[in-house]
Amino acid sequence: MELANEVSREEFQARKKQRIEERREAARTAPALQPKTKPTASVPACHEIQGYMPGRLEFETEYANEAEEAVQLMQFDPGDGINPRTGELEPEMELKLTVMEIYNCRLTQRAERKKVVFEHNLLDYRENTKSEKKRSKEERDLLNKAKPFARMMNRDDFEQFCQGLIDELNLRQAIAQLQEWRGLRIGDLRSGEKYEQEKALRIQKTIPLGSMDRERLATNQRNKQQPAPDPPSGAALLVAPELPIRPGPANGEAPNGIKSEHSINGNHVNGGSVVVANGTTPTKQKILLQPVPGLQPMPLSEDNAPDLHLLTPEEAKLCEVLRIQPKPYLMIKEQILKEAVKGNGSMKKKQAKEICRLDSQKGGRIFDFMVNAGWVIKA
Repeated sequence: MELANEVSREEFQARKKQRIEERREAARTAPALQPKTKPTASVPACHEIQGYMPGRLEFETEYANEAEEAVQLMQFDPGDGINPRTGELEPEMELKLTVMEIYNCRLTQRAERKKVVFEHNLLDYRENTKSEKKRSKEERDLLNKAKPFARMMNRDDFEQFCQGLIDELNLRQAIAQLQEWRGLRIGDLRSGEKYEQEKALRIQKTIPLGSMDRERLATNQRNKQQPAPDPPSGAALLVAPELPIRPGPANGEAPNGIKSEHSINGNHVNGGSVVVANGTTPTKQKILLQPVPGLQPMPLSEDNAPDLHLLTPEEAKLCEVLRIQPKPYLMIKEQILKEAVKGNGSMKKKQAKEICRLDSQKGGRIFDFMVNAGWVIKA
């Protein structure tokens, strides 16, 4: 009765009415509820991954699926395994405990593997397949080799690690492509793209096609849909003629305060040309050819050298000093450049001398000339 008299009936009704009004107001201002989705049935083979049961977060076939067979008939009763006279464990009980320890280790390994599956969203099979199809074959092979590292990284770190590997692969491929073009004296990206297209056409023309092969190829093209082309790799985008322009400040300075013009030995590069400090463009450095001791230079002209027009003035001077006709020199040059391309543009002087099949001194002079001209890199 004392508790009932502490709060009057009017005050009790007022508090009750206030609580009801507050709840009605909260219900009116509450956000809309999300539509209910159909619950996923926890049965095998109902998910994108066959054999996965999402309701139980288990697989139909787990890692070390036969691990329970070793302990399914094992029994432990109170007081078992203890020798009443010595008070120590019997060898049989020690064996049972060892088997249980092995079983627990397998359960731990099973849980760790399931944790990796859930952490890296490996159950989203369709989304993962779509993202893999967007990558080139080299990128897919590289990512398959990097997958074991996912067990020791979280998802964000592993994605950053894979992206770094892909960027490195694209840069290496782009550098190798540019080195090949430079060895072939290709000076701009548009000419390099044209060279690759013509190279693909030449390779296609070299494939022999007999009459039966043509008929079989035509039949396959009519009956079978053309496969999807391989997506362009990141390296192809790095050497594309239309490279993306990097946005920079309007005053022509880089974000770090340095002018956008690059510096080479105290000079500046603006728009691809080298500009010295006084604003002029330097001329191409000439190669000085010293006469060979004991060898009299042979003057060349159109009369005694019909192929002289195929050489540059520096090459003509080299042939005069070494007493070599233009045609043999062009053959030697072609062989040296072919051998240099196999070594990414670099080769040894000994290799050049063996290719020249001339006097050792003449072969060394030809190699030094090509190194100074920038056609070959000295290994």
